[in-house]
Amino acid sequence: MSSRISFKSRIAGYLYLVADEIWDILETMLSLVPTGFGCMVRGLFVGFLAKGGHVPYIRRNCHIFRPWKMKIGKNISLGRFSSINAVGGIEFGDNVRVGPGVMISTLNHRFENKKVPIVKQGAKYGKVVIGSDVWVGGNASIMAGINIGEGAVIAAGAVVTHHVEAYTVVAGVPARKIKTRL
Repeated sequence: MSSRISFKSRIAGYLYLVADEIWDILETMLSLVPTGFGCMVRGLFVGFLAKGGHVPYIRRNCHIFRPWKMKIGKNISLGRFSSINAVGGIEFGDNVRVGPGVMISTLNHRFENKKVPIVKQGAKYGKVVIGSDVWVGGNASIMAGINIGEGAVIAAGAVVTHHVEAYTVVAGVPARKIKTRL
């Protein structure tokens, strides 16, 4: 029985690799479509693959890894040169703005055992949840497992390593609360 499970797991792994390769080719071709029309076309493809049924506005050179693991709210905008790794799951609320060069990661590599090379220790996944009416400034980084509350603002260049409360403005490395919006 265990050999069957192992075989099925291997097949599932290969199918994910094939899906990833097909998406990479399609994403590369879509990145060549200029102007607002290209933003809408990219959004149509991602909206079709993601959960939620909404069409995001995706600027050129925004890379999304496994968009089918995302849930997208209404009126989402993803900036140029952003890197969205959705392998662990990402949920966007409504009216979210993601600036250029933003990195959202849903995985961290394991490195606890110094006798085993990091590359062989695997990864741990954590879903990222971004509430409605959130603005993520350019070049900010959001790490795995983070929840960002409704109405929050992430300053440009911030590295978010802890949950962010609703209507809070955070900045810095690591990101810290600097004020509230209320």
